[in-house]
Amino acid sequence: AAVVVTAGTAFAQAVAAPSSGVPLIAANDNRRAAGERSGNALRLRLVVESGRWQPEGSDGRTFLVQAFREEGRELTSPGPLLRVAAGTVIVVSVRNTLSESVSVFGFVTRPAVGPPTSLDVAPGESRETRFMAGGPGTYHYWATTTGRPLAARGDIDSQLNGAFVVDPPGAVPEDRILVVSLWRKPGSVPGSVDIGAINGLSWP
Repeated sequence: AAVVVTAGTAFAQAVAAPSSGVPLIAANDNRRAAGERSGNALRLRLVVESGRWQPEGSDGRTFLVQAFREEGRELTSPGPLLRVAAGTVIVVSVRNTLSESVSVFGFVTRPAVGPPTSLDVAPGESRETRFMAGGPGTYHYWATTTGRPLAARGDIDSQLNGAFVVDPPGAVPEDRILVVSLWRKPGSVPGSVDIGAINGLSWP
């Protein structure tokens, strides 16, 4: 069975001369669950950083966007997969390397109740949150540095998203996690220059 997570509309900005000092963003196939497990708890240490995104492959266009990575690993689009069994205690820390604040949504007990709440992380700072996984289901997390809602984020923070899956107790099912996003050239007419991405790569 395939599990599809819709990450909302996103935007990207072409980089005329990408700097080799800016790390590449790898496509995340969502086959590996992130974090460190200890008993009934999982700790996930995330970093927000700028990188070069190549959704069309190494021979295609390059875009400068912000993305997540797990501490000690490479930047990815979508971000690291958070996948746990129901009843798991989750501890997530977010370290912000950017020059602007980042607001992270989705790291709450699921299904979420009430208005969305964010974990706000100032430039150069780290913050941590702790919560129960909640009920089984397919969810997502996302972030913004522009203050815009998920479906209208600016070009630079378009790839700050990832899958959050809560499994029923027992064996993890054999499935695939697909994060679907859509980015658009800023200022264009919707549908005119849209490019879809599945797990960080354009399609077909």
